[in-house]
Amino acid sequence: MWSSVVNISHIMAVVTTAHLISAQHLIQAELPDSPLNIVKEFDDDGRNNNNQNDFNFYWNIPSFMCAQHNITFTDMTSSYNIVQNKDDKWRGDKIVILYDPGKFPALLEHQGQLYRRNGGVPQEGNLQEHIDILAEHINKLIPDTQFSGIGVIDFESWRPIFRQNSGVLQPYKDLSYKLVHRDHKLWNRKRVEIEAARLFEAAGRTFVEETINVAKILRPKAKWGYYGFPYCFNMNGGANMNEDCPANVKEENDQIKWLWDIVDVVLPSVYLNNKITSAQRVQFVRGRMREGYRVAKMSKKSPKPPVLAYLRYVYTDTLKFLSNEDLKQAIKVSKEQKSKGMIFWGSSYDVKTKEQCIDFRKYVDNNLGPIVLLANNKSPKVLTPNLA
Repeated sequence: MWSSVVNISHIMAVVTTAHLISAQHLIQAELPDSPLNIVKEFDDDGRNNNNQNDFNFYWNIPSFMCAQHNITFTDMTSSYNIVQNKDDKWRGDKIVILYDPGKFPALLEHQGQLYRRNGGVPQEGNLQEHIDILAEHINKLIPDTQFSGIGVIDFESWRPIFRQNSGVLQPYKDLSYKLVHRDHKLWNRKRVEIEAARLFEAAGRTFVEETINVAKILRPKAKWGYYGFPYCFNMNGGANMNEDCPANVKEENDQIKWLWDIVDVVLPSVYLNNKITSAQRVQFVRGRMREGYRVAKMSKKSPKPPVLAYLRYVYTDTLKFLSNEDLKQAIKVSKEQKSKGMIFWGSSYDVKTKEQCIDFRKYVDNNLGPIVLLANNKSPKVLTPNLA
């Protein structure tokens, strides 16, 4: 059963165990048109509205996998001024992402059935068990106790705002209702729903807060944040095709001010898809980055936590490389919304084969890399892809 009491001294004694969750789907690589006029892709206001030293690019892509094909990506910093882990390590000195670390309560699928991990929902979870395993994961995956880079916690099984657990996350609400009804069979539906939300959000907050707290205890020099927060739900089809996040979502982001008070960096996701137009993709990025900056300003921290856009370099629906225009606009809009940088993310399935690695290296050298240089007012280089 959930308890808010955590044995911190026990955390410090925990040692290593490995935990890695792989990513998503196989990329079907297709390079955008050759950027013959790429120098014209950034106009003056796109390049100069922020001091270039205030906007950094980060490499969070498992390109080390291409080394087995003699295709390397160790030069992202020297060639393109992208902050990268030394020797292109997946988890290194500059940035580390932890997928589903610890033992968060979750409803997981196995052979078509859902089963409860650590109680299934936060109000039924064992917090100490989660914290103990979290400490093991951090000690294993970030062995350097002096790590001072960006620490990204990627937990997406449920959301700390109860209402937002809809669609594929509806089972979290259903189980929460069932648990309250079990203990209060005479309550009407409305009262059950209110109590279920209260219990879920109280326990969920504790799991989210204590995860960051333990990470800071173990790696105090790192800059810690949760991937994908704040949620926005803008430009998502018929439900909301507005640039701004819906008013109720903004109110919910206000309710979790406690999160903006504890994170060191705000990491909204701006992954793009081809289901909407190019102009709508600009609105999509602008709305999410605006909300990221808004919640960062709420933080009691001084200085306020920086906002970094999390961008996948392929479209999420087609898995084809981002066009030059979409990449340029995502960067430009992020700068305009006072972001301090952008993190490029990729899946391990994007770089599984030699052909994928060849295509990705070409894309970096002919498209992504030169655009990054131009965004930072640096002259792009014409490079020969590092191919075997």
